Amino acid sequence: MGPRAVLAVSRFSRGGPLSAWIESGAIERAAKGLVEHPGLRLDWVENLSAMETEGSVVLTYFLSSNRVSPENSSPIVLRITLGSGPGAAAPSLASVWPSAEPFEREITERFGVRFR
Repeated sequence: MGPRAVLAVSRFSRGGPLSAWIESGAIERAAKGLVEHPGLRLDWVENLSAMETEGSVVLTYFLSSNRVSPENSSPIVLRITLGSGPGAAAPSLASVWPSAEPFEREITERFGVRFR
């Protein structure tokens, strides 16, 4: 990932998992890196949510690992911002995380976001 791919990092909530805002064009590379990282192996999308704000849609990916024991792994939250309206599109992450596919379908139906 380029130096600007990670836009900000914070806690999702007080004492909660790390949350990273990712440049939307870099989300696929970030996803692959989190799956391949030997200490993380984040291979599961627990949830993918969408929220409309003024002029944008925010996608929030809640990630965890099925390959690393819970005491040695902690979930991570990734967020990207998209434009809203009929042209809203995001990279599909179903090839990286098959568990993302039903969430992507639902977001397409409810928010009109196209996953490519």
